[in-house]
Amino acid sequence: MATDFKFPDKKAVVFWPIGTGDSTTLVLKPGEIVMQIDLRHLEKADDAENPEWPIIDHLVKLLPKRNGRPYLAAFVLTHPDQDHIQGFAELLKKVAIGELWHTPKIFRDQSDQESLCDDAKAFRKEAHRRRKAILDNPNAPVQAGDRWLGLAEVEAHANRFELVGWNDLTGPWPTGRKPALAIFLPKPLPMEFPKQGK
Repeated sequence: MATDFKFPDKKAVVFWPIGTGDSTTLVLKPGEIVMQIDLRHLEKADDAENPEWPIIDHLVKLLPKRNGRPYLAAFVLTHPDQDHIQGFAELLKKVAIGELWHTPKIFRDQSDQESLCDDAKAFRKEAHRRRKAILDNPNAPVQAGDRWLGLAEVEAHANRFELVGWNDLTGPWPTGRKPALAIFLPKPLPMEFPKQGK
């Protein structure tokens, strides 16, 4: 395990040596914007003789600081298997995470929600907390740490797509509606949507 590793001074992709699973860091703007895709933090990596690295320890040391805390601009979860989310609860305690990106489908596809690992449950709980914070205060500015990427509902028409609603992510997807990527922004965009059916 290397103890002197540093992020490059230019845009970069870091594939962490973690054995089985995934853990990738994108350095998008050095010293300012860093994004994590999946996580596999291994406690055994704390042993200097082990080839795997303790990723959270490195992130805490290397991430840019905001308000005195390490700051990760976004955490992206591809799917909630343990080898893609291991250590998330610890990361959430040690690092401020600006945005969470995932699709609710990754949790809906799990036939047994209770069989999710503890870190996947921690991610799902944090995503629900952020969704609730935004939906309970629709006119409030969105704070870093409350941003969450989710899905809106659209209907396809001959010449356009119509934004028709928001799925609260707890039930089945409505028939005839298509999912569209939606992100909560700090303030409304300067535009209006046409009335439904017009």
